[in-house]
Amino acid sequence: MLNKIKQNKKLFRLLRYIIPIILVVWMIIINPWQDFADRLANVPFYLILIGVAINFGLIFSLKAWRWRIAIPKPPSFFKIYASQLEGQLANILIGMGVADFVRSSRLRKDEEGTFPEDFGTAVADRACEYLSLSILFALSVLTPFVPWYLIFAPLVYMGILGLALAKPKFLQDKTKKWPKANRLVKAIHESLTTKRMFYMVLISFLGWLSEVLLIVIMLKALGLSTGIGLAVLILVAINVAIAIPGPPANLGTFETGAIIAMTSVGIDNEAALSFALFYHGFHVITTSLVASLVWFGRNIFSR
Repeated sequence: MLNKIKQNKKLFRLLRYIIPIILVVWMIIINPWQDFADRLANVPFYLILIGVAINFGLIFSLKAWRWRIAIPKPPSFFKIYASQLEGQLANILIGMGVADFVRSSRLRKDEEGTFPEDFGTAVADRACEYLSLSILFALSVLTPFVPWYLIFAPLVYMGILGLALAKPKFLQDKTKKWPKANRLVKAIHESLTTKRMFYMVLISFLGWLSEVLLIVIMLKALGLSTGIGLAVLILVAINVAIAIPGPPANLGTFETGAIIAMTSVGIDNEAALSFALFYHGFHVITTSLVASLVWFGRNIFSR
């Protein structure tokens, strides 16, 4: 039994790193570094500043606002915003989708016993985020960039969410023996009222549009095509790719999604790889710096 568990762990680790390994081998073959260096040397600094403003002023603020709606008795907006950043920092350092666990535990770090409810609202928040992405995904199928058969992915997701909402008491009855799990399930269903879902999906949609704007600016910074259709395709492809379990900071899977999207519309390999590295680096570096400052600040001043 132990040998099987060890073998499964080895297989899981291999699956986590297989895409980054393939990407590294491909990078060695392509050798994009001269193209990347040339493009990076000509990046206008003001576009980076605009990107930072959009990321922290719009995208993270909208995420915090959306989660605040999901919480029946929310703490201050600053605490929600800060815990969002800390969760993202943990995801960069550890990977494996730990952001929701960490942001839920950090939200009311001075209060005991609130994690089940906070994690339940985080799950509801995430459900609305991906429901809005599914709608954006469906709309993108109407463009010439996305194959029509990919419409089935958001339809399946929306169907599963619809079934979960159709029988809200089913999971509550099944988890009565486990009080914390029961509290978590109740929090999910309390968050997913029709009114709250409407506003959360609407805010999520604004958040995704903000990310589309950020991608357009990052494309412009590297001197690449800045079409809205291309930006939507890149956004959808990245989010599909990072759903695959990977190493910390989604290294490899993030780049793979962006590269597949860009090369599918005729952009050359070197330019696609340059953008993927630049855009991912922008996210990792800026978020790590700001989130680290927030984490240290909250720990120092809360003493």
